[in-house]
Amino acid sequence: MLGCHIIDAANLSCIAAATALCLALARPLAARASAILTPMATGDANNAASLWHQLSDTERECVEKAVRFRLKLRKGTPVGPADFAKVKVLSLDWYQSTDATVTWLASKDTPFTSLNMLGLSGNHITNQAIATLAAPDSPLTGMTALALGYTPITDHGLALLAAPDSALSALTMLTLQATHITDRGIAHFLADDSPLTALTELYLHGTVVTPACIAALKQRFPKIKVYN
Repeated sequence: MLGCHIIDAANLSCIAAATALCLALARPLAARASAILTPMATGDANNAASLWHQLSDTERECVEKAVRFRLKLRKGTPVGPADFAKVKVLSLDWYQSTDATVTWLASKDTPFTSLNMLGLSGNHITNQAIATLAAPDSPLTGMTALALGYTPITDHGLALLAAPDSALSALTMLTLQATHITDRGIAHFLADDSPLTALTELYLHGTVVTPACIAALKQRFPKIKVYN
């Protein structure tokens, strides 16, 4: 259990200094990230139906399995767009999903019109997937929870997630445990123009994010619970 910690004037000064340093480090990173990564093309050839058939058999089977589990359907029951539209929570954790899966999920005519919680932990999901999910024209604006633990994402991905025009401004819970993120990435959440103002839960187990950065987070978001 964590004990109660009183922040005195000296500690507040240290937190302010740490926040300023994190933000200074984050600015050039944000510029590089936005220059390197852009959302995958979403032309007419990339509608949901076309993208679905571009997925591997394994990816499609994993999505169908996850949907059947969520809707409590029997094994082998056929599922399609009408079923996908009923899903509010989609757990694809450790299901061999890739950036291509995310591109399909976030297509302009996505069948997941009710989705508000998405689990992608334990997959080969990269910063490109975050670029797709957070793109300004992403239809998944109602997402409140996103799990990206045990994936290859980096600080560049967090710069995209917290960009001023990010579509994921409704996020209240974010799981980043066992990823390669650092203070530089978390610093983007502290920026004045970050839209991630609703965050109340952040999971950082197995990362190198420092206590100073976590203290700055708690000052920026008084209601946030950081698990590390």
